[in-house]
Amino acid sequence: DELREHLSKVQHNTQYAIVTVQTHQDVSDAIATRLNVRHETPQALLIQNERVVWEASHFRVTADAIQKAIELQSSS
Repeated sequence: DELREHLSKVQHNTQYAIVTVQTHQDVSDAIATRLNVRHETPQALLIQNERVVWEASHFRVTADAIQKAIELQSSS
């Protein structure tokens, strides 16, 4: 819901993907292994150059937090 809220509020050139763990556990496991992150649900990952540059889980995944993380990475 927070990602959808974020997407509805901003213009963006960021690519997004949603993985539903209940139906795509293999994809979730591959992401966790490849990016060296511990899987949590819900979880948001911001990835640049095949590296996780920001992550949040549970109640820290908010539309505002996602937007701020993207802005911070865009300005660096």
